[in-house]
Amino acid sequence: MRSSASARPAVDASAAPAAAAAALPAPARARLSRLADLALLVAASLVLFVFESLAPSPLPWLRLGLANVVTVAVLFSDGVAAALLVTLARVLLGSLLVGGFLSPAFLLSISGGLAGLLAMAAARRLAPRALSAVGVSVAGSVGHNVGQLLALSLVFVRTADALRLLPYLVLSATLTGCLTGLLAAALIAYLAPRRRLGHGAVT
Repeated sequence: MRSSASARPAVDASAAPAAAAAALPAPARARLSRLADLALLVAASLVLFVFESLAPSPLPWLRLGLANVVTVAVLFSDGVAAALLVTLARVLLGSLLVGGFLSPAFLLSISGGLAGLLAMAAARRLAPRALSAVGVSVAGSVGHNVGQLLALSLVFVRTADALRLLPYLVLSATLTGCLTGLLAAALIAYLAPRRRLGHGAVT
């Protein structure tokens, strides 16, 4: 004789995380979504960093700085703290992946990244309405190259020798900063609807 007990409904395990997130209060859901967005942006920045580190360059000191696209976008959409997190994660994890952790290249990368972020944050604070993403990106690109040049002069070569590179680095930084700024503006426009829906800045 067949059992008369009704069959139990199948439970979709993949729906459990979504159901748990939906049960959270609205502020907690918004913060969780912001953190998820930020994790994706860190991953994107890391991929761009590793790709550019391994890709051939026409000149040893010439890099497009594609990872800075993400940093500029995060600075505009989520603020300085989130941009600092993206920068540090990109440099630390990227150096581990390419095998350059604590090497001279790591020192140049971390000094350039922090100097570039400082320049962009200052530009945003001093001229929040006058500078677009392109202008802020150029400031960050120039700051990045100047930061690397200072680290180079302090650790590896004489200051006078390093300063001879400054005009070329500023010129290349201006050109690459314009390009990455245009790409960052497109990314900012893509992220803007999510911010208007209440995701806000990561604090």
